[in-house]
Amino acid sequence: NLPSHFILNQAQHPPLYYVLASLFFGSAKIVQLFSFFLSAGTLIVFYFLLKDIHFFNPFMKIYLLFLAGSLPQFVFFGNYISNDSLAFFVGALVFLQIWNYIKLPSLSNVLLLSLVIGAGLLTKATFTLFYLILPFFIFFIRKKKISDQTSKPIFFAFIFLIVSFLIGGYFYVNNFILYGNPLINSQDIDKFIILGQDFI
Repeated sequence: NLPSHFILNQAQHPPLYYVLASLFFGSAKIVQLFSFFLSAGTLIVFYFLLKDIHFFNPFMKIYLLFLAGSLPQFVFFGNYISNDSLAFFVGALVFLQIWNYIKLPSLSNVLLLSLVIGAGLLTKATFTLFYLILPFFIFFIRKKKISDQTSKPIFFAFIFLIVSFLIGGYFYVNNFILYGNPLINSQDIDKFIILGQDFI
């Protein structure tokens, strides 16, 4: 079982990074190396994304890759034992898969995007913000690019919502059941402690 939000520091975060990090037996430096490889993977994903985008000239692509690799948050947190390194990696995969869907708005690309967003939901609550735009994006791209009406664009949007939430939504449902707040954070936990409520 995952620890209660009140037992360990950062336990209120979605668990995917910490579950994966627990597979690396040994010292904290080994887990830190896991974060480093995730950050290196982020740059590799951006490299392939920029390589595939043809409306940037080669110099601009080099500059953009350098910009991504030198962003303060990425440099500062990319080697921490923290879910940030996995969030950066999954975030890069999200934009790569969005680009793949723009090129070919197929069911397989919707499912892959759903899988990546589901992994994002299990990494950081920030990924819930993608729900504000991606269902509409999926709908309009499909409607604009595919004339075959046997597969309705609204179906693709629903597939995305259902699959991504089935993969990554349990953590937020569990939070709502236990604490009445699907997006509980450290400040909320401090309030529970001040009020003397015990959820351990």
